[in-house]
Amino acid sequence: MLNYLICFSAPLASTPVRERDFSSSKELIIDFCRECRIVNEFKSIEKFKIFNTNNLWVNLNAINRLVEADALKMEIIPNPKEVNGIKVLQLETAAGAAIRV
Repeated sequence: MLNYLICFSAPLASTPVRERDFSSSKELIIDFCRECRIVNEFKSIEKFKIFNTNNLWVNLNAINRLVEADALKMEIIPNPKEVNGIKVLQLETAAGAAIRV
């Protein structure tokens, strides 16, 4: 888990992050910061009262209890990709899918 906090904003890029190849989290952060260009229109707090940063803040102890109790019933998302010339199937879940009211 992260032992530090990073604060930055990043607009959508032409190539989604999941399709890029980053050798380290530092490289990912540098790439995000390089692409941080916010159009003035989007800086208006008058026009945009709420901004979704797609961040989830969770209590890891609570998540651990849910995992141990097998209480998280989340859809598995297959993500076919190629790694070192070998076709693989990466299985993913969307963290937001665990949120229930």
